Amino acid sequence: MALNFLQRYGARRMRDYQAQPMLMRAPETNDVDDDAGHDQPGDSRLPNVRLDYEREPAQWQAQRVSRCDERGTVTIADLDAWNLRPICFVDGKDVGRAAAWLNVQGYPVPLRVSQIGAVSMRNDNGQLRRDWQSVQRVVSFITDYFAPEEVEQFRQELVAGGFTLLSVPMPEEKYRYDFEIVAGRTRTRSRYAMNLLERQALQSTENRPCIVDGRLDQHSGAYDPDTAPVLGVVKSHHQLYLQESEQCCATLYRLEPGTRTPVFLLPDKKIVTWYVRLCGSNGEMPNWGTVRLEVPQPFFENTLASNFGCVDAYSRLVCEYRCRDDSYGRAPVSLHPIVRAEESLGALFTPVEKLMHHFYHEFRL
Repeated sequence: MALNFLQRYGARRMRDYQAQPMLMRAPETNDVDDDAGHDQPGDSRLPNVRLDYEREPAQWQAQRVSRCDERGTVTIADLDAWNLRPICFVDGKDVGRAAAWLNVQGYPVPLRVSQIGAVSMRNDNGQLRRDWQSVQRVVSFITDYFAPEEVEQFRQELVAGGFTLLSVPMPEEKYRYDFEIVAGRTRTRSRYAMNLLERQALQSTENRPCIVDGRLDQHSGAYDPDTAPVLGVVKSHHQLYLQESEQCCATLYRLEPGTRTPVFLLPDKKIVTWYVRLCGSNGEMPNWGTVRLEVPQPFFENTLASNFGCVDAYSRLVCEYRCRDDSYGRAPVSLHPIVRAEESLGALFTPVEKLMHHFYHEFRL
C-alpha cells in the first residue's frame, strides 16, 4: 500500500542538494519550536529585557571570573566539591535530508527522512557515560493534502519499516509553491520531535545538576524551575538583547577570555542570563568564542538566593569544560562534555545515505 501511495502522487527520489534561495520571505510561524541550540531569530519587536538586574547599564563592564589565558584555560580546583557542579549533560541530534518529493495538485511536497535522538551523559568519577538515550527514524511531510485513511495506511507501513510519521502543518496557500519554505517546515518538525526527546533526557537526570545544550525555554516542563539546578548553554546568537544600551553592547564586544557580562533578566521567560567569553577570537567574528548562559529565575532567586558568586562559578566551569579539539569546527563555543554527548549519540545513528537507501528499498521508491 505504501508503494501505491507514493506512486499515486508521483513520488520521486531526491539527491542531496545545496539549499536554494527562498522565492518568498518565509512566514513567521509558531507551529513548532525552532532549533533549541540557538537564539531565536530577531523580528521587528525588541525583546523584553531588564539590563539592570545585576548592575545599572551605565556601570556595565567585563567581569573576570577566574585567571585565564587566551585559550580559555582556567584552574577550578576550588569548585570540585561544589554541590551544584553539573554532572549530567544533555544534547540532541537531528540528521537527515529531503529524500523524495510528491506532486499533489501541482504543489511540490518534500518528504524528509531523518534520524533524531537525545542523550544524557553522566560524569562517573571522571568518565562520561551514557545514562539515557533514545533514537528514532522519522519521516516528515505535509499530510493535510491526503485523505485521512491514506495517511493512516502509510503511517502503518512506515511503522512496519521502522519509521515514525511526523505530520507537518500546512503553510498558507501563497507559500505552497515555494519548495524551500515547505522543506524548511519539514526540518523544523523533525527538530521539534528531537526537542521532545531532549526533554525526556533532561527528565531522566532526576534533578541532578545538569547542563543542557540550548535555550531553557525549549525544555520547559522537563524540570522544576524552582529547584532544578539546570544550566542552558546557547552557542549561536541570532537575537541581541543588549541594544537598548551602548555601554552594554560595548561590554559584550570587549569581553576577553574568562570574562563575563553582568547578568540581565528575560522577564517573559523568567530566565536569568549572561554572556561569557570562552576563548580568543583568533581573527573570527567579534563575538566568536562567546556563549550565553541561562538559569531559571525562580531557582536563582530562591534556591541560590540571588548569589552572583554562583554566576561566576558557572562561568568558570564552562571555561574549564570548553572543547579544546582544534579539529572540531565549533570548538571555541562548544563544551567538551556536550561534544562527547553528540559523538556518543552519533555512534547510534545509521550513516545518512545508508538510511536513504534503506528507505528507498523498503518502500520500493
